Amino acid sequence: MALDDAITLLLRVSEEEDVRNESLRKLAKRVVETLGCLALAIVHAGALIKQKLYDLEDYCEAYSRNRQRLFGHQTIPAQIGYKYMVYTTWEVSVEMIRKLSSNNPTNSSCWSSKNVESALDLLNIFSVLHMDNIPVEILERAWKQWKIESSGGKLTDWTKSHQPRVLCQDYAGDWDPLPVREAVLLLSSFSLIHINDSSHHISLHPLVHAWVRDRLTQSERAGCWITAVSILSASLGVPAGDGGYQHGRSLIPHINSCLEFIDYGLLFAEGAGTIERLQMVGKFVVVYRSNGNYTKAFEILIKALELCKKTYAAHEEISLQLERELAKVYDRLGTYSKAVDHQERVLQISLKLLGKEHPTTLDAKSWLAFFYNQIGRDSEALEMQKNVFHTSERVLGDKHYDTLSIMQGLAISYSKSGQYQAAIKLQERELHLRKNLFHYEDYAILVSMINLASFYSRMGRYKESLKLNEEILQLRKKILGDEHPDTLRSMNNLAFSYQKLNRTQEALELNEETLQLSKKILGNEHPRTLDSMHNLASSYQDLNRTQEALELNEETLQLRKRILGDEHPNTLVSMSNLALSYQDLNRTQEALGLDEETLQLSKNILGDEHPYTLVFMNNLASSYQKLNRTQEALELDEETLQLSKKILGDEHPNTLVSMSNLALSYQYLNQTQEALELNEETLQLRKKILGDEHPDTLLSMSNTARCYDKVGRNEEALGLLTEAMDASRRTLGEEHPNTICYASNLDILKGRSS
Repeated sequence: MALDDAITLLLRVSEEEDVRNESLRKLAKRVVETLGCLALAIVHAGALIKQKLYDLEDYCEAYSRNRQRLFGHQTIPAQIGYKYMVYTTWEVSVEMIRKLSSNNPTNSSCWSSKNVESALDLLNIFSVLHMDNIPVEILERAWKQWKIESSGGKLTDWTKSHQPRVLCQDYAGDWDPLPVREAVLLLSSFSLIHINDSSHHISLHPLVHAWVRDRLTQSERAGCWITAVSILSASLGVPAGDGGYQHGRSLIPHINSCLEFIDYGLLFAEGAGTIERLQMVGKFVVVYRSNGNYTKAFEILIKALELCKKTYAAHEEISLQLERELAKVYDRLGTYSKAVDHQERVLQISLKLLGKEHPTTLDAKSWLAFFYNQIGRDSEALEMQKNVFHTSERVLGDKHYDTLSIMQGLAISYSKSGQYQAAIKLQERELHLRKNLFHYEDYAILVSMINLASFYSRMGRYKESLKLNEEILQLRKKILGDEHPDTLRSMNNLAFSYQKLNRTQEALELNEETLQLSKKILGNEHPRTLDSMHNLASSYQDLNRTQEALELNEETLQLRKRILGDEHPNTLVSMSNLALSYQDLNRTQEALGLDEETLQLSKNILGDEHPYTLVFMNNLASSYQKLNRTQEALELDEETLQLSKKILGDEHPNTLVSMSNLALSYQYLNQTQEALELNEETLQLRKKILGDEHPDTLLSMSNTARCYDKVGRNEEALGLLTEAMDASRRTLGEEHPNTICYASNLDILKGRSS
């Protein structure tokens, strides 16, 4: 019944004097919502309140404490006209369903005893799941998975013993939906369940759901629970690209309900069905991890691995699967070193059990390379990904799902090593293959698009990156929901695209929204929340809100020190960002001190030749320049360039940044010819590696033009600066700061030439 009518009914039955009193109606609203606006339940509650057994304030608490005792009171007044208690009414429905069996000589219906028992069996199973949006398709999916296992001789007796009656069909034939439809129709005809006409999902009224649970004995509860989790687990065994991700996401409330229904330690108990139960855990972990619930995934993984250790010899392969998942969860929790440690263990187990060319071993190597990238071991990662990819192409073929995933990993390693053109070429190929082979909304396609957008951005193709990031965010909201951690990452990526195209206000608003959501979903101290704080500080800097940027950078640094530790690479990045804020506020001496400290820590922790160390060397050289310590800046720039060529290679984009910085030091010291030659070399390399219209290429054109002007080559300076300005207008827009700067410099040159 309608909420307002339900409130009025409760107050009248409980004989409250003023049914329109707002305070009373507010209290009554809690009660009727708890009872699902079910008239019979409201009448019963009102009768209890009238007899002063409970009052409006404490009824909800009493209800949740003891449903059975509350609804066992024989207190419904005769004048109300109801013959049965709330629970009694549904017990009568069950009795009537049992009488429908064709074995009953007085029955004229077509329902068999199997129909009846299958229906009541399903009702008990539904009570273990969440009361809303139970997808009937889980039964078909489970049966099809069991058929696959049966045909391969992998369907165990333990699994068979926990299948519901309605799914006991001959696996030699095709799926027959009739038994399930008949069972659901029978339950629906007695109003024990509700079928949504559009989605065909099933819902139970909250009180019906509670009643079914309460009527189960302890042994029945355990049996229904293991059957329910068996169905959920089997239904997750779908081929990749077959809507598996969305299906898994839709099951989260039901998996949660199962794990809350009974002591889920039963999943991890030694004894019969250990293998099957651990396999269920593995599937549930994937669902939790894929949907951003990393804490829950970690919690049940640890329990499962404890059981594996006790029975390791019998369960090596399952232990391998769970260790693989644990490494991924550690990565998502931001504990990258633990991810590496566990993935190295996974690889050793896989090599021992399966051999070096087994798909699982290749996958383990590819993930280990990815985790190496996470901690800056980029050269090792690239070589490992190359080897894995070539082996996978040879063994599995280039269209195999696993090969495509390894292609993604190799593209990332190319990018991490500064080989952006190679990364783009490979990622475009992988995305094309994946779109042709799988559904457009397959989760891996989204990952491919994200990678490609990132690579476009690295190459200065900001408009293409923006277009992809906008599409990705819409898809992630549709598939994952607005508050999934990966949706937040896409919001960060889109904000970055806005920043690069000088849409600074839009970037700011999106970064503010992302940070707020990240604090809500992940918590104030999650590493990704700290990343969002960093991004918002960057937006403040872009809008010259330097004091706010400083304060947020200071807060981020303090949190990273406390959560990640003083020596974590991200902590060093925060120190560097704070130094930049000091420079923006002309606190140059403080910036210098922090840059010196950051560089020393990086050398001690990451080593003299780590890419981060080179970045921090560049930053310190910049601080020297700001303080007119030009000779020290020059010497540091020379050292940085030499190391960059050795570590990253002559053509790495970061090496070109070091070349540009050294040329600038030459200019400050009036070594114009050296500056010109180095700027010309940098320009040619940037055109070759990054393309003619990359923002860094345009910056080199401007720097070279300035050198031409210094040595009196005015026509060449005008031509090159005009080319840079026109290209900046096309790629970045008229209002971008770089475009404005080039236009201003061009006007000055023209003024001097006239």
